[in-house]
Order: sequence, then C-alpha cells, then structure tokens
Amino acid sequence: MTGLATAWARLRSSRVLVVIAALGGAGLNALAASPAHASTCPNVSDAYSSAVLADSPVAYYRLDESSGPAMCDSSSSVNNGTYNASGITYGVAGALSSSSDTAIAADGTPTQVGQSAADPAGLTGNHAFTLEAWFKNAQTSPYTNAELVGIGIGGGSGQDAVLSLYPNNNAMLGWGPASCFGIDQNGSSRCWDATTVGVNLWDGAWHYLAVTYDTNGSLFTGYVDGHDLGAPVNDPWVNATPNIAAEPIYAGGPAGGSPSAYFQPVDGSLDEVAVYPSALSSSRVDAHWNAALGLPGAPTIGTATPGNTSASVAFTAPGSNGGSAITSYTVSATDSTNSAN
Repeated sequence: MTGLATAWARLRSSRVLVVIAALGGAGLNALAASPAHASTCPNVSDAYSSAVLADSPVAYYRLDESSGPAMCDSSSSVNNGTYNASGITYGVAGALSSSSDTAIAADGTPTQVGQSAADPAGLTGNHAFTLEAWFKNAQTSPYTNAELVGIGIGGGSGQDAVLSLYPNNNAMLGWGPASCFGIDQNGSSRCWDATTVGVNLWDGAWHYLAVTYDTNGSLFTGYVDGHDLGAPVNDPWVNATPNIAAEPIYAGGPAGGSPSAYFQPVDGSLDEVAVYPSALSSSRVDAHWNAALGLPGAPTIGTATPGNTSASVAFTAPGSNGGSAITSYTVSATDSTNSAN
C-alpha cells in the first residue's frame, strides 16, 4: 500500500485546560506564616496526580482539604501553606472527570485563597517555569481580572509572574483581544485569546489553563482546554524578561493580598494548582489534559511497512493510560485510491 498515513484520534471535551509558565506574587500578610503539617493532608492518588508528579513540580496544591488552615503541597517539596481564614468553601466538586478529588470555592472576599510557607526552591531570576491551574467562574457580568497562581513579587517589572484572567483586556488597556488569559509581570503582560478555539472562560464550566516559559529563545506558550495557543499577544509598551524574585507562591488573589483597581480576589472555584521549574512540553501538557479526562495519551508511531492489501505499523504505547488498562488500538490507513480501517 502506497502513501500510507497513520492517525490517532485525540478526544476533546468542554472542559478547559490552561497552563502558565511563571507565577508572580508577593507575600500574603493576611495569612499565618507557620507551615502546615503534612500529617493533616489528604493523600489521594489518581491518574491526574501521577501525570503532574511525573513532571517534578516545585509545588502542587490539589486544594482537596475538607477544612483549613493547612493548604497541602503534594509535591516532593512539601511546601505546605495556609488558607485564608474566611471566604472559602472546602470539598466542592473538583475539575477532574477521572477522579472524585475535590476543590475549593472562593466567594470573592478573601484577599487570597492561600500562600505557601516558603519560597519555591531555585525558581528565581530568568528561570524556566510552568504555571498550571483549573478555574470555574462564579461571577456575573461585569467580570473582574483575577490572579490564579503567582511567583515572585511586584517590586519591579518582570520580578513576578502570575497566571491571570483578563475578561475586559482591550477595554481596560487599549490593546490585544477583548478578553484573554495570560501572564502578568507587574507592568508588563502577555495574553492568549481562548475564544479562538471556542472557549469561554467565564461560562461557569471548569477550565484548564497553563502557560510555559522557556529561557531558550525567551518563549512563552499558552494552553487552554488541551489546545496549544502558541505564542502570546504581547503588551505593546513593555515586555520584561522574567527576573523572578524569591517569594512564597500565592494562589487565588492579587499580589500582596490587597485588591486593586486592576485585580480582584477570585470569585469561583480553583483546583489542581501546580508550579514547575521547567517549561513543560506540549506532549506533557496533553498528558495532563488526557489524565484529567480519563483518556490515554497518544502512542508514538514508529515505522509503517506497506504490504499487499495490508500494512504493519510499529508504535510505542503511550506513557499515560488514563487511569485504566488500554485494551485495544485503532489504526487508520489511507492511500490515493482506497480507504480502510
């Protein structure tokens, strides 16, 4: 068979995936500074957490506690933190289709959802990173800007990096898409328009966001609902190179814990917040998305050898099975005159 091609069907859903390469933020004075005790933390293992931990995050807050104040870090760093004392509902339905693990909901009044007890080890200066979180909006229009997870402190342009939501970006700043998610760097921002792939981040459904930053070429990449959105639309005035300051990680609120005219506390649900000291590859972001949905990853296609009315295809099984054993594969092959499955 000539002109042989193989294809692997990748499933998508209405959920949204977002990843961000850097986090920004300052200390949270409203929260207690003492670390939480690991003995009080849930220990839920599922396909999604396995996919996340395989990429060695410096912090991974599942936000699945039944009560505060301990905000537990499931990474090897065990950089446990503290939840805000009010405005948080624990044990709400989580983002993952593949797991019963729970999340938290914030009512828009906490200064922040929570903050780590210590700085993330080694994640300073012009360092690669990925920021990742799941978010479900509870606001009614007009929506306000929100910060989901951040690293660093806003002492100067580029000294923090925050995975953020901008529902009124163009109206507020006069550039870029009408609404977007992005990275805020204290006076500089980068933006991805989720509507280009049919995603409405404010529709009340869970959305998965991720942004990565690779120091090789200073490349930022944004992801939403398993879609790779590529490079951002950049702030036309300032594009700071990350120079992350050593500060605790904060989640679900403005840098420093104080609302401003630009950023307000999160009003909605937050889940599976993770920070990595590397720029995750597109295939690893896909692995997280598939694990969240209970889907296996894609196999790696090797060689396809044509024969007389047949063909043999060599491939390597995917690294993630989606949480259950893979029982079969489907290979589709076509040539210029015939089609068969």
